[in-house]
Amino acid sequence: MNDYIDSVSTKVYYQHTEAHDWTYMPDSVTRAMQTVSSDYDTDTWGIQSALAKSIGRHDLSAGFNASTTKTQRPLTQSPTPSAFSQIMQPDADSRGYIVAGFLQDKINFDLDGHNFAVIPGMRVMHQSTRPENVADLANNSSVLTGSDVSNLYGKNADTQALPSLVLQYDITPRLMTYLQYQRGAQFPNASQLYGSWNLGSSYAGRAQYALIGNTDLKTETSDNVEWGMKGEVAEGITMRTALFYNTYKNFIAYTRYTRANNPTQFTNVPSNIYTIYQAENRDKAYIYGGEISAKFNFGTWFEEVNGLSATLAYGYSEGQSKSSYSGDKYVDLDSVAPMKAIVGVAWDDPAKVYGTALTATFVKGKRATATNRESYTNSGSAITDSTSEYMRVPGYGMLDWTAYWQVAKNVRVNGGVYNITDRKYWDYLSSRNIETATNQDANDRALAVMPGRTWQLGVNVDF
Repeated sequence: MNDYIDSVSTKVYYQHTEAHDWTYMPDSVTRAMQTVSSDYDTDTWGIQSALAKSIGRHDLSAGFNASTTKTQRPLTQSPTPSAFSQIMQPDADSRGYIVAGFLQDKINFDLDGHNFAVIPGMRVMHQSTRPENVADLANNSSVLTGSDVSNLYGKNADTQALPSLVLQYDITPRLMTYLQYQRGAQFPNASQLYGSWNLGSSYAGRAQYALIGNTDLKTETSDNVEWGMKGEVAEGITMRTALFYNTYKNFIAYTRYTRANNPTQFTNVPSNIYTIYQAENRDKAYIYGGEISAKFNFGTWFEEVNGLSATLAYGYSEGQSKSSYSGDKYVDLDSVAPMKAIVGVAWDDPAKVYGTALTATFVKGKRATATNRESYTNSGSAITDSTSEYMRVPGYGMLDWTAYWQVAKNVRVNGGVYNITDRKYWDYLSSRNIETATNQDANDRALAVMPGRTWQLGVNVDF
């Protein structure tokens, strides 16, 4: 562009989203049918910009982004409920903004004809969120006022510096290996900060409980180390592989507190609530694993089958977490997916007009480890091991067929048949917490079966 900047790009955007939940259900007191409408609406304005400049062996890049988001959670019940059956707005409306900037320098060296690069970087992020219309959480409550909610929920803000360092080495012009470190951050969301359930209720005497957010939450952070290799290992064979080890701090989860044992936690909690489940930075964790994938283009060696390819992929990871509760220990992290392998064969017309693929997916069975963290009484005694046992989610193999046709330059038809063999299977991540002791557990297991053979047909039109 000029002597100072090689390239620059800027984007300004606006996004509006709506999620609607409509439920027809009996009133918890009168048993008469009622309509409950709960919405989740967001409006986001943002800008992002990046620039690049090369100076000698240095490839410099820098940029910034900023956005502001307004979140609204309207909730209505019809007919108007009594104070005993009022359903609370799930969390307060909120408004927040994020401002971030980054600077990176790729420093290139020639090592006997092979490029070696050192890439230090720094990203700084700041977020600020505050609740709005908090009095709406007290609508139709006989025990909760807008002032109570205002005392409970306030502003949350934090700034995070996120350094990174990457070492790259070109084994060949088309094959590169790397070693990288990166620090990550996840700011608390509106539900964790301002969530509320049952806070305005008063029907259970000294057994009254509520779930509440926490505006004092810290940011979840991670430190990630990864080694990998990617590129063309031989003519017609591309590969990508990685080994990683990630640690996490300040995981957000809910902790049980009672007014009798933890009076300081109830300073701003309405007097009718005797037990709360409050979001807090409770857990730390680590995850390690590896993945490898390769694609073989047979047309490279046999011109007659140009467009025919095969894909192989394999992924494995393990992880453990530990809470801040007295006596707790590291336990297998149930949110880590089981080992997975993929084998696929595809045909793509060399002109990319049409193509088809047959893909087999194999997933290993796994049983999640139960803990007592969610039911821990937090009364001063050490946490004990859980005696519950979750179902072992069985492994499975599944076959999918997909195809596409580029009808015109801007029109593409996609379709496929999934789970061709109509295999009965369970998804580990959505079924991992199903227990095995009761008839209801058996019903839950039956309801968790994933769809059998399905098909899909779609049209993409690019404007």
